[in-house]
Amino acid sequence: MKRRRVSSEGQLLLKLAYTNEEIIIKKKKPSKFKIKEMLCGLFYTDYDNKLENGTTQLYSSGRKLFTFVKHDLEEIPQLMNNAITNIILLILTNENRIATKFEARRNYLFYMDLAEKAFKIKDHNTCIMIISAVNNAAIKRLKFKQRKKDKKLLLDFKERYGEFKSNCIKHIRDFTQGRFDKSVEIPSLMMFLINIKRLSEIEKVIKTQGGKTIIKLQDLLDFYYNLFEYEDAMDFILLYTKKPEENEVMKQLKIIDNSKNFNLYIKIFEISNCIMHNKKILN
Repeated sequence: MKRRRVSSEGQLLLKLAYTNEEIIIKKKKPSKFKIKEMLCGLFYTDYDNKLENGTTQLYSSGRKLFTFVKHDLEEIPQLMNNAITNIILLILTNENRIATKFEARRNYLFYMDLAEKAFKIKDHNTCIMIISAVNNAAIKRLKFKQRKKDKKLLLDFKERYGEFKSNCIKHIRDFTQGRFDKSVEIPSLMMFLINIKRLSEIEKVIKTQGGKTIIKLQDLLDFYYNLFEYEDAMDFILLYTKKPEENEVMKQLKIIDNSKNFNLYIKIFEISNCIMHNKKILN
């Protein structure tokens, strides 16, 4: 069996080094009446544990985001941008250096596994955020070989949410038409904020397709704010709060570049290029 790892930086940003009592997906105890469950227990690994903890931490942070919509709305885009960019960097780097293509693919598969778990528990905020990151040009150009379940996830994603070029209109339609479980599902706040500015256009699209908007996006934002407002135990993981410029590889590149016009996203593409062509820009 191949050993699967998560980088120390990834563990730190996802808070995987810490235990969390609120595991959203709990492994069932092996039963003598269920051989399959017993075998699953035998092969349960540290990697699986990190996936479960990561799923929990991302779920909690997704709820925390909605507590910002009343008084700190302007901070949300930066938090989401931090998270997406940090995921891209966590895929492209490994232990404070640029990853090899093998390591980058391994990192990529870990985040695809996290996205799959988020999809299954209807943490739409996390799922859409991760798929947005892996769809970044710096990742896609590496053309990682996908597993069968990765291809299925991307097809399921498109079926449930729609495409990014249409700002995941299917996801918005489901929530504005009331087709969701308020007690479990966390919508994509990023897509809510993008689409709320074009609400009238969305309503027109829904009407032309025979649907009817019964819930306003602003009402949904208010509902989720009220739902999570007093959950004081929640906190953000560093994935959201740490600036991508503080990534160790980025700090090394900034020293080498020694330029006042340092561009984070150009450097991300350069890192991707190094992985693609097996080049070194750092010792």
